[in-house]
Amino acid sequence: MTIYYSYDFKSEKGESHKLLEKAIGLHIGDEQKAAELVGSMYSCTELGKPTIDGFDDFSISHNGNCWAVLIAGSTCGLDVQYTRSGLDPSRIAKRYYAAEEQKSVADNKEDNYEFFRIWARREALVKSVGTTIVNSDLPCVLGSRVEFEDRVWVLRDLDFPQAESVTEERLAAAVCIEADEEVTYVRI
Repeated sequence: MTIYYSYDFKSEKGESHKLLEKAIGLHIGDEQKAAELVGSMYSCTELGKPTIDGFDDFSISHNGNCWAVLIAGSTCGLDVQYTRSGLDPSRIAKRYYAAEEQKSVADNKEDNYEFFRIWARREALVKSVGTTIVNSDLPCVLGSRVEFEDRVWVLRDLDFPQAESVTEERLAAAVCIEADEEVTYVRI
C-alpha cells in the first residue's frame, strides 16, 4: 500500500481532486489516465466512500494542512488527525469509545494524543467498512487486528514523515486494511 501525502493542503475548492489526480498519476505513471480515472469517481456507499471502477481501493483523509490518500490492493481506510487542545477527551470518549479505549484515554489524560490516536483508528475502520463513527457496534480498536461484520481487519498507526514546520500539534494517523501490507510514503 502506498500513502501519497502533502502538508500544503489549503482546503480550497477542487484541491483534493487535484491532489488525488497527482497521486494516482504517480501511482500508475500516467497523468492523463489519472485525470480520466478521477473524473469517473463515484460514491459506492450511502456514506460516500469514493470508488473508481478498475482501480485499486483508496481512502482520502485531510486535517489542517495535511492531505493524504492511501491506495491499496484490498479494502482500506485512512484517517489523519492533528491533536487539538481545548476539548474534553474523556467526555467525547465516553460517548463514542469502547470501555478499554475510554480507559486508555483516561490513563493518558495529560497528553490528548491518545484520544486522537484512537479516533484516527476508529475513523480508518469506519472508512474501510462503510459505517459511521457513531456506530455503537464498533469493536475496540486498540489491537492490531479487529473482527467486524465477519471480516478481520488489520489496524496500524502510521508514522508520517514530519513536516518542515513543527507545530504544537502532533499528527495521529491510522490505516485499516484487510490484508497486512508494507507501507510506502510518497510526498507530493
